[in-house]
Amino acid sequence: MKTQLIKHFLPLVLVLVLFSACDRWGDASRLNNANTGKNLNEIIGETSEISKFAQILELTGYSDLLTSDNSFTVFAPKNEAIQNLDLSNIDALKTWVQNYIVQLTWYVDSKGLFAADSLLLLNGKYVPLGISSVSGSNIVKSNIQSANGVLHIIDNIIIERLNIYDYLLLQTGYEQINFIKDNEKNVMDSERSIQIGVDINGKPVFDTIWTTSNPFIDNFPLQNERRHFTVILLERSAIDNLRTKYAKYLHQDSISEQNYEVIKQITEDMILKKTAIETAGRYENFDNVLVDINPADIVESYQASNGFVYKVSNVDVKFYHNKIKEQIIEAEDFVSNWDAAEQFVTRYRSYASGGKDVALKGYTNWYYEYSYYDPTGDSIIHATRTPSIVTTTLNNPTRAYNSYLRYNPTMYSTSYEMYWLSYDDIAEHTRVALNPDTIRVPLVLQQKMLLSLPGKPALIRESDGTIKNNFNSTTCFAAQDTAGILKERQLIRYRKLDSNTASLPNLFVLRDPYLFADPYGEGGTLICANYGQATIFITNTCRDGALNASNASRYPGLIFLDYIRLVPLVDPND
Repeated sequence: MKTQLIKHFLPLVLVLVLFSACDRWGDASRLNNANTGKNLNEIIGETSEISKFAQILELTGYSDLLTSDNSFTVFAPKNEAIQNLDLSNIDALKTWVQNYIVQLTWYVDSKGLFAADSLLLLNGKYVPLGISSVSGSNIVKSNIQSANGVLHIIDNIIIERLNIYDYLLLQTGYEQINFIKDNEKNVMDSERSIQIGVDINGKPVFDTIWTTSNPFIDNFPLQNERRHFTVILLERSAIDNLRTKYAKYLHQDSISEQNYEVIKQITEDMILKKTAIETAGRYENFDNVLVDINPADIVESYQASNGFVYKVSNVDVKFYHNKIKEQIIEAEDFVSNWDAAEQFVTRYRSYASGGKDVALKGYTNWYYEYSYYDPTGDSIIHATRTPSIVTTTLNNPTRAYNSYLRYNPTMYSTSYEMYWLSYDDIAEHTRVALNPDTIRVPLVLQQKMLLSLPGKPALIRESDGTIKNNFNSTTCFAAQDTAGILKERQLIRYRKLDSNTASLPNLFVLRDPYLFADPYGEGGTLICANYGQATIFITNTCRDGALNASNASRYPGLIFLDYIRLVPLVDPND
């Protein structure tokens, strides 16, 4: 019994909530014509100026729907608006009448406005609303209340509107539309195709049923009546102007691949969140990129059932701090990692970006130069020491060199500065005792970034520990951090210290900063020549004092990483 009550009560609550939301102006505007003792069908049947619409309801059976306990909004055309309508084709009339009935109750306020800018009709399409109007028809009598909804009388038929996708398919000469169509392909319907045997190689043979698939429309469902968009169609001059700018930052070695990426991104960027373009300004798309549009450049417009389409002669997309933004790569969002002993740990830290960082349990050592006063000889002693550091609060540290965290950011063809936050917060690392015991120094942490650029072979780690395909064979990026200091650091180029031990792999042990300009940049600047997916490894590193076969495995290095920040150096004029 309780279950039955809930089943009936919840729909009633939902209707009441929506009713309240729709009628945000109170009761005053509708009580003057209240007629709550009759249902919608009765009221329509008694109203002479819409008698033909009442006749159509009877012919199609929709009169029964409007006597039910469910609530509806009906837009009924006056007789003269539909006097030439053919009443003999009942199936066509059923389709037609669905264009005039909306579920739930929707009133207009004193200004002629609804609580929404469009309503979902029984035929599954949205109808746009205006001030005392519905899709090209004026509301001549509004808010006629009944026991199960509200009636609005209109002076004309409702213009049935195409959805955006159907409208686009009727347009010709637009490169964006051609691109969308070219994404369409036939694929096997795996659920309906039946295996009828195997071929000579033992592979299954199907009685194949084909279906149409379009990955672009899967991402941007322009045909979906419940999804709303504004689409900007670019005239030839507009798309050519954008193409030059996009090509600059989407450069690829293959011209055909570059051209494909340019038109793809232009097409995607011109699909905006639903809005009417009425004033000059910046309008947002679904990647939060702002598109500059002036209504003066609109050549033609169409209000679809699920949004707007504007044909324009000129638009602009700013790349600087808009199309191309800095990227924050959280350490815990690594694509993959490698360590033979599986000693990477994701740690919860209140200070960390996103509340987490990642650490590699390991060993390290380093040379430390220091001076102290020797009272016995009344002199200053200059000394060096190599303390051995174990991450004592993390059990079973790794002995593997070139352990890595892998990331695959998308990078544009422009220069970058790169930063990271690497915070060693282990207490023992901030108060290391040297000789004499009164001297305490924090651990100096080194780790490195290896990187393969878009369009080039991706980084790989060989079984012997060698990492191949770094963007440059003699340098890599790194920063030096100090335990206990929470500070973002900019990465700069370091020269690799070559091993004199044949048994050692390519460790990319850091030697000193590389201060020269070359095709890959200068200092802390990296030149990314192509657009696409890069591969980044954040790896541990041996200190240069440990560059022998024994120490390389004894002290392979640590990793602490909170985030990586990639800052594109885009021309402010773009």
